[in-house]
Amino acid sequence: MAVRRPTYPATNWLFTLVIIGWGGVIGSTITVLLAGALLWNLVELSRGRLALDLEFEVRLVAAAFAAYFAALTMAELVNYSHPRSLVKIVEYLPFLGFSLFYASLCKCRREDIAAAVQWGAVSGSLATFIFAAFEVVYLGDYRASGGAGNSGPFASISALLYCLCVITAARRHGWTQALAIAAAGCAAGALLLSGMRGLWPVILIGPMIAVFTRSRNHAPSVSFRAMIAGVILIAGMVALSYDRVSQRVMEVAHDHERITQYSDYQNSIGQRLLIWEAGLDLWSDKPLIGHGSNNIPALMAERVLQLTGTEVGYSHFHNFIVTAAVQSGLIGVVAMLAMILVPLWLAMRRQRDEAANFGFAMLLSIHATFVTSGMSNIMLNHDIMDTLFIFGSATANFLIFRRSESGNLSQPLSKK
Repeated sequence: MAVRRPTYPATNWLFTLVIIGWGGVIGSTITVLLAGALLWNLVELSRGRLALDLEFEVRLVAAAFAAYFAALTMAELVNYSHPRSLVKIVEYLPFLGFSLFYASLCKCRREDIAAAVQWGAVSGSLATFIFAAFEVVYLGDYRASGGAGNSGPFASISALLYCLCVITAARRHGWTQALAIAAAGCAAGALLLSGMRGLWPVILIGPMIAVFTRSRNHAPSVSFRAMIAGVILIAGMVALSYDRVSQRVMEVAHDHERITQYSDYQNSIGQRLLIWEAGLDLWSDKPLIGHGSNNIPALMAERVLQLTGTEVGYSHFHNFIVTAAVQSGLIGVVAMLAMILVPLWLAMRRQRDEAANFGFAMLLSIHATFVTSGMSNIMLNHDIMDTLFIFGSATANFLIFRRSESGNLSQPLSKK
């Protein structure tokens, strides 16, 4: 009996589910999977089995991603001091793969990919919360970091999953809606257990996105009941995490008092203010191209010590604008903002059906999560964050802009 080869729809469905939903559990494995997909898509493109049949809007978005890659690469080459710069350029290559990921998704139906995102978010949220609770309750960790091994990316994953579960609940009915609401509560719980208070506003932003993008074809009573149930469930998660949440909130007040009354910057908020000041000063040295990535920790420590006499040690500036400005200058900042604003502007101008409307809600969820994270922590240039941003953006743009399937949807991945 012959074994059937997997088809593009089946493979892309599973791939989308894992990349979007399970980064909090399997960590950098999603980066390995994305790199493998990039290489495979290149092979398929060379064989003529993958066509870059891109809509005009998608070409503009792909150009923004390519411009960001170009800005990062130029900064590394101009500031070359070590072979690590060449390694960093290789790490940036997935930004050029946006078009390939989009083209691969075009082998599938948009409704199927939307379902993969939804089920990935629901299943991933449940697993992510279990992982976080195990770390905090059983292992006694102060902050949950999950399979990501870092509470920052883990919190970003949890925040995005939360938003996706909320917009899924607003579009489902019956037991699947109840499951999505429960999953949203689990994602919110994982976010709280991460201790990354800078991302906690996403808990309020998620329902706003769901209401803003809600389809008129769904009954208001169902959506409002879903939102009310979600608020109750999230309130329960907050109650369970009260001690941890209240401690993190009190730390903000304590840091503010130390800064304003005693000029003591040796705390979380104070050190951010110091490195932001140093970052803006470094930007003024090379405003157009920046300093590249390899020199950032040493330059930061040196400049903070020079300006304030204080020693700090971070790998980035805990603000996405400052980090991009120091790393790749004004060119990098403009290119990074283009990756956010160009697809958002194009999507708002597009007439959207139900699948596209979900894609728009997904795009807003991605942008809200990454920008909120980047305001006080990291946004990009971390393998997990880059993977989620690139493939998540490709998926959302596919749902928004694609109007017809291309190719044979039952075509196997390779010929005999």
